[in-house]
Amino acid sequence: MADATQQHLHCAYHPFRQTVLRCNKCGKPICSKCVVRTPVGYRCRECVDKQQSAYATARWYDYVSTAVISATVTAVFGLGISFTCCLIIVFAPFVGGFAVSIASWVTNRRHSRHLVWAGVGGAFLGGLAISLMLLALTMLFALFNWQVSDFGILSQMDSLYLLAALLGITCIYTFICASTVYYRMRRDRAY
Repeated sequence: MADATQQHLHCAYHPFRQTVLRCNKCGKPICSKCVVRTPVGYRCRECVDKQQSAYATARWYDYVSTAVISATVTAVFGLGISFTCCLIIVFAPFVGGFAVSIASWVTNRRHSRHLVWAGVGGAFLGGLAISLMLLALTMLFALFNWQVSDFGILSQMDSLYLLAALLGITCIYTFICASTVYYRMRRDRAY
């Protein structure tokens, strides 16, 4: 009998879709595609966005410090372990996580929706710095017509292959570090 008296609601964002769900904050009818599940119940995207923007506490210098810390940690550790070849890929998630931990400590766990992108951008800048350093090393060897074999290790062709492989591994390392920074910052909800 309750079904016969129940009013048919239509989603506020999809008018042709019937629903029985309502936002528990504003009461707006929402369908299963529009609903955002929160610890206190279902809410519409507008109410969730308003609530999150009210709690954004990051200051302008938090963006700069997060980017600089992420770039520095990514570059320093990446350059330090870049000559271990494949091990750099194993260490990349740890480096990204370490960058997030340091940035969280420096920013005093202040958060903002866009602070994540400062960390990711910094990780990519750190990886770019490693690539540029390796490229400069390659150009230095070419400029002075040095070969790694001059130092008793490899022939000229092998040294070019080695530097190309290092650049490729550095790109993979950068991607893994940046994705780790992104997911850790989103997961921790401190940002």
